[in-house]
Amino acid sequence: MALFRRPSRPIGDSSSVQIPRSEHRLASADLTDGWVAATRAGIVFRLGDTVVRRAWTDVDHASLDGESSVLTISWVTGEVTALPLVPKKRLAFPQVFRERVQASIVYTVPVRLPGGGTARVALRRRATGELLSQVIGDGRVDLSDPVVARLVGAAEAELWSAAGVVAQGW
Repeated sequence: MALFRRPSRPIGDSSSVQIPRSEHRLASADLTDGWVAATRAGIVFRLGDTVVRRAWTDVDHASLDGESSVLTISWVTGEVTALPLVPKKRLAFPQVFRERVQASIVYTVPVRLPGGGTARVALRRRATGELLSQVIGDGRVDLSDPVVARLVGAAEAELWSAAGVVAQGW
């Protein structure tokens, strides 16, 4: 009896070409027209003939529709991707996806902007451990506006201070 079991190949043979062993596949699932995998570095998926590779820090938020098994991912860029998971074969992928996104978030600060707009400034951790800050707006954030830039800059300074990094110029 083996003490350690190597995970079975839950996705098509083409995924082994797309995901090198060094990336440490954590979980995967079949899609109705492709596959998706969670690695230490990020998410990799194939929809049709297109393979997409994104870092965990690129994910703003996501939701899983329990009835349709569609994982809808909203990216920090404002784009949205719908991944139709095969219901009987989705296994642990949604849970691992959630855990990896959450692990990339160190601290967030909401920012109320003039005119009723909102933004979040987030301190995120890359797979390498490096920290980065992101400004995630509601589509109406104009960073060229001096008032907005000052408010976002103050929130960003708060993030870095919370992480123990003192930045000058904020």
